[in-house]
Amino acid sequence: MSGFLKNLLAPFIGRGDEVPRIFTEEEKILYALGHALSEQLDGLELSLEELQLVKLGLQDGVQHNRPRVELRDVRPKLEAFCAARLHPERFESAEHTGHIVEEGPRSWTEPAHEAAANSSGQAQQMSFIDDQPTPAPQITTPSGLIIREIVAGTGERPGELSVVKVHYHGTLSDGTVFDSSVERGKPASFPLNQVIPAWTEGLQLMGVGGKALLICPPQLAYGDRGAPPAIPPKATLHFEVELLDIVR
Repeated sequence: MSGFLKNLLAPFIGRGDEVPRIFTEEEKILYALGHALSEQLDGLELSLEELQLVKLGLQDGVQHNRPRVELRDVRPKLEAFCAARLHPERFESAEHTGHIVEEGPRSWTEPAHEAAANSSGQAQQMSFIDDQPTPAPQITTPSGLIIREIVAGTGERPGELSVVKVHYHGTLSDGTVFDSSVERGKPASFPLNQVIPAWTEGLQLMGVGGKALLICPPQLAYGDRGAPPAIPPKATLHFEVELLDIVR
């Protein structure tokens, strides 16, 4: 996905404060992409100064530049920041967002209160998944991620900071395809610490040359908000992933 975004965003990167024109069909597509990405920020009430930093992070991520901050240290605080911005009434009694981080790791898109409220429904959904025939070897991690091995990988396993090259095919529980490098005919490369938690965890359990189905519960994917318009709220995602290489 990062390579796909890089190709689409290339005409806009490096223009400074210049407002891009919107005339050609590709320019219209690029504008629509930016508008779609903005839905992920809905409710955060970002100032213009804050938005500039978000844009810088997006550009560095798309271009695979070295992060300007230590992402491993900042990522848990991102969860608390978003939760406090989206639901300020729930955190008025907290002196600072660090109180929320101490509750433990989870998807930043789903505040702890909502995760607790949804746990029963998620358990039923996971039970349904577990009841299905499983001819391939399967493990369920403590986080709730289900991994069904299709082809055993014989190569090196990536680490959390690795950049990997993969082919993947993503579907909703009803089989609807929302993203697929296979259908585009071009593998994707990205850092493992800049994707959804299910991918960060699951790919580290695969060796190069391996292929597996990752069944990602909402709290390890896009949580309570989803990723409109392709991924609805509280969606369990299915990714068939082939680990082609560890780029670095």
